[in-house]
Amino acid sequence: MDNIRLSINFMKLSGSRLISAKNAANKQATYLAIPIEHFFVPTNDPKPYLMCSMIPCPNAQYGDFMIKPFVSGTDWEHLSQEQRNAMPIIGKGTFMRPAVNKAIRQEAANVQVQDIDPASLTPTSTTDGAGGSAAPLVSAPSHPEGVSSQPAVPATRFEVLGDDGASWWLGTWNDAAVFASEDNANRRKIVWYENNVRRSQWHWDESKITWLQDF
Repeated sequence: MDNIRLSINFMKLSGSRLISAKNAANKQATYLAIPIEHFFVPTNDPKPYLMCSMIPCPNAQYGDFMIKPFVSGTDWEHLSQEQRNAMPIIGKGTFMRPAVNKAIRQEAANVQVQDIDPASLTPTSTTDGAGGSAAPLVSAPSHPEGVSSQPAVPATRFEVLGDDGASWWLGTWNDAAVFASEDNANRRKIVWYENNVRRSQWHWDESKITWLQDF
């Protein structure tokens, strides 16, 4: 598996602040201070460890995982719904794709390329792929705040379904997961439609604090 690059905004942890203090060389320096309550401190080795959960975000546009503060299953059960909804997304994880091998790059053929005006292309008469490219997909706009379903629903979309019957469509899985996390008690299902065909579905598992793919 590829390595994963993490990007975390620790300022999203409640109580975090930037402070100015003197360092070991007695010079003024800027530090990020995080309340110890966010850390796990083992009894046999009292050192602070920051624990996080990496939640898979397949088909996300800006990352492969979203990162939230870690909460054990037991502690999660004792949290109120307001506390669960207030848990911030503090970062993202992205697979580090391997670079193209240098030897392959050296052997790659050098060719002259020229931009073509799309208006000069000949439209494809069929959409089954036999005579050329399939018809283009309709892309849904990305709205992090969620967009209620309307008559003109995009053919390709990630649809958030609420227990109360409401639904919202978004353009990427990541946007849908972020929007759903604002109310996990109600928005507990995400369905991916491609050309109005249901391709996959996820549900929110509170005990594991993650999205699980159904198919």
